[in-house]
This record gives sequence, structure tokens and C-alpha cells, in this order.
Amino acid sequence: MKTLDRRRFAQLGAWGLGLAAAAKSGIALATGAAPRRRHLINIHGHGGWDSAWHHSPLLEAETAGLGDLDRQRAFFGTPNAARFADDAAIPFAGGFLGPGMAAYNAQDLQSLFIWRGLSKEGDHEVGNKLLMNGHLSGYASSFSTLVADGVAKTDYLRPLHYVQIAPNPGALFTQVGLLHGPGVPVSVPDLTTWRYLTAPATGDTAGGPALQAILADAVGTRLAGMTGGLQLASSRARMAEEFTQAFGAARSLRGSNAGDSAEFNDTLARYKTALKSDLNRVVYSGKGGEAVRACLATNAALNPAAGIDALFTAAYGNDAAVTALVFPFALAEYLVVKDLSAVVDVYFEFADLHNNNEVDLVHGIAARALMRALTGALRDTALPGSGGAATFLDATMVVMSTEFDRELARTPLTPATTAHPGTSHGSTVSVLMAGHGVNGGRIAGARMTGPNGALGALGRPFAQAVPIDPATGVPSATGALFGPRALLPTVLAIFEIPVPAQQVTDARPLPAAIGTRKV
Repeated sequence: MKTLDRRRFAQLGAWGLGLAAAAKSGIALATGAAPRRRHLINIHGHGGWDSAWHHSPLLEAETAGLGDLDRQRAFFGTPNAARFADDAAIPFAGGFLGPGMAAYNAQDLQSLFIWRGLSKEGDHEVGNKLLMNGHLSGYASSFSTLVADGVAKTDYLRPLHYVQIAPNPGALFTQVGLLHGPGVPVSVPDLTTWRYLTAPATGDTAGGPALQAILADAVGTRLAGMTGGLQLASSRARMAEEFTQAFGAARSLRGSNAGDSAEFNDTLARYKTALKSDLNRVVYSGKGGEAVRACLATNAALNPAAGIDALFTAAYGNDAAVTALVFPFALAEYLVVKDLSAVVDVYFEFADLHNNNEVDLVHGIAARALMRALTGALRDTALPGSGGAATFLDATMVVMSTEFDRELARTPLTPATTAHPGTSHGSTVSVLMAGHGVNGGRIAGARMTGPNGALGALGRPFAQAVPIDPATGVPSATGALFGPRALLPTVLAIFEIPVPAQQVTDARPLPAAIGTRKV
């Protein structure tokens, strides 16, 4: 092992573990102050989400005055038939939520900041790059990468400081090619890899062939798909070196059997239970369940009349499929609570199914159910060293986003789409945020709804983003429009990290999203 490798291993392994132990035990460092403990969990997806069913509904009453053609654009079914009746919407923070959020209780919502009506810039990939990087430059790095690098300097290094849980980390648009050290993620694509890392095969040493094969796959196959200079041989070689050094800290977990421990298996089981429970609540007992059931019933395979057990299996598959679905969220919680990671990226397929709105609805229920389970677990677990005054959610910022909202307009009617109406790419973006530094219990932004809807007098096109007062997030004719580029500076502002000079644009943080409760 080269000198640089040994030094990096010592920093990420022994030093990271030592500082983590000091933080948990309350041991003061040489500076006389205990290290600050902060985490980021970034849940990011490819494809649009049908936010109208969940966190950004358009009510039938808001389309008063529209002609039949625009009403068909706005709602499924025949003219004057709403996707769900107005009385199925859930009042929250002066606005409304769709029936897909029926499982969220008052405590859940008090942690949640819903930022909707960002003005979309581009469809697939473009929107995600702007959300993650605030920029389209190949030199840009994601907010996850920058937070990982920043808290390594201001807080302390963790053993697996920055982890990406994704079959294809390239879809996370992290742009890590020009970074090094703590800004380079460890790729843990699935449960099999996690179990192997913590419980190696008999006879396989820390530098043995099986571990080396995982390293080679992670660097050569998974991370090679990332943009930001990896196409250059020199950058790829540097990436392989830095990634191997970062991944070396994983060796400190070998033999712990964490991936197959009773504790971790219990965590997986808890997320499975939460997923089924929330599906049951939204479909059968939550406000607006009738509208949800009517939507699902248009797909024979998802007919809710069969009951929750049959619906759960039809929606999410067999136990192995459900395990794969919940694993990223369970591992994210585990890595944060055990202080193994400061930053965790979770890839989740939100869907963009166009002609299968009922399947898309199920995808949306799953995403929000798993986010609710994650934030709830963090909220209900006391933060060590806080004397009970803080929880893990106070120390952990959770962000969920994807590249665009699917528009409210139904897919152009054809024989195929009449049976399974879906939606096309929309003209807005929305983001869910909770936890550390987040101004919870609020909604920011809105979408243009029509001549008699929100800010209709501005003459903006149907279902477009509207300007808002940056301080309050309330729609305002004298306010500012925010786009997806604003997410990166907002996250960095919460972590008190400056935007890199090469990523500075005219996008600014949203003050309304930034709260005062921090560790």
C-alpha cells in the first residue's frame, strides 16, 4: 500500500472511528469543544412524479371558468369529472395536500417543508443535474458531495463518510470527477453488497480477491457512468485511486456482520411494515380513499377490492422485491444512527409512466411512505449527547426530489390511454424537505391554475409556476420565481457551506425554507 493510501486509510478508518467515539461519549477534543454532528440524506429519483395526488393538488374549484378542453387537460375522466373531489383534499399550512398523503399525521407534517411550483428547466436528466448541482457545468458538484466534503472539515470524518445507495450511481448526477477524499462516495448498490462488506466470505482477507472485485466493479462500472471529467483517462485513474482510498474505510466494518445482524434485519422488517401500513391507510381508511380506490380499480391487477394483502403483493411484488424496495431507506437510517456516514444518497425510481397513472400512484405512495418511516424513525430516536433535548431528525436533513412534476393534463386520448390515463411531463418541480435546519410545517409556492385560480390575473399559462415572497414562500405578484437551481444553494446555506465559485449563478437560497432548529 502506498504512503498516500495508508494515510487516507488512517484518516477515514481509525481517525473517523475515533472522533465518532469521542462524540458519542462526550469526550472533548483538543479544541475544547465536542464535534458537531450533522447528517444529510438525499432521496433523489429519475422520472417525474405525479405530485397532484400527493403534495401539490389542483382542486376542481380552482378551475372555475375554464372551458371543457382545459378541464379535460386538468382532470381525468369526462369533462367536469375531477381526479378527486375537493373534499378529499387534506388541509395543511393554509393549503391542501392530495389523498396520497393521508398517512401523514400532524407530527409528520410539522417536520415537513413542501416546496412546490419551482419553474422547470428541462426534462429528463437536465432537471436532475440542476437540482443536484445547481448548474449544468461539467465542473459542478452535487450538494451531497459538497456537504460531505464540508462537514468532514467542520465536523469530523465518519468511517463510511459518504455513501450512495443506488444500482446506478451515475443517475444521481453527483459530478464527483474533480473531487477527492470525503467528496468521493462509497457505492453500496444492494443488500448483497452490504452484507458482504460487513461479513466477508470465509478466508477472504481485507485485500482479498472478492473485495477487490467489488472495488473494481464500483469504480469501473458503476461510478464510471458519472459525469464531470470521468471520460478522461487521467480523471478515471484519479477517481479509481481516490475511490479505493475512501472505500478502504469499509474494511473497518468487516467481521461486524452488521448487514445480516438481527438489528439490521429488524430495521428492514420495520420499513416493510410501514410500507404496507401506509398503503392500507391511504387506500382504505385515509381521507380521499374512495378516489384512490377508483383510480387503482382501473388496473385489474391493482383492484383494491381484493384487500390489502393482495393489493400489497400486486403493487410491490414478492418479499425479495419489497426488501429491495425498502433497503436503501433502512440502510440510510442505519448508517446515520450508527454514525457510520455523514451523507447518504438514496436513488429511488419515482416513475414516469404516462399511460399508467394508477401504477404511478402506487409508486408515489411508496416514496412518501418510506420517507415518512425514515423521518419518523429519526424523530423518535434521541441524539446521543444531547441529554434528550434533540433527536436524530434535528441533526439530519432529509431531502426528496425528482426532475419534474408530471403535469395535471392527461395524456392525449387514444384507445390505449383511454383505459389507462396518465400524464406527460409537467412545467413545475417540487421538493420535500425535513429535519435539520428545515422550516417545517409549511408549504412554499404554488402553480397557476387558471383564470380564476391562484394569481390568475398575471396571465401566466395554465399550471405554470408562480412568483413567491422569498421570506414567506407565499405566492406574490411582486415576488420572485424560483427554479431547480435554487435547491443547491438552499441546502448549502443550511449547512453553512459556500457555493463554489465555479457554480455561482443568479440562483439564491430560499429563506422561507431555512429554519432555526439545528444541532
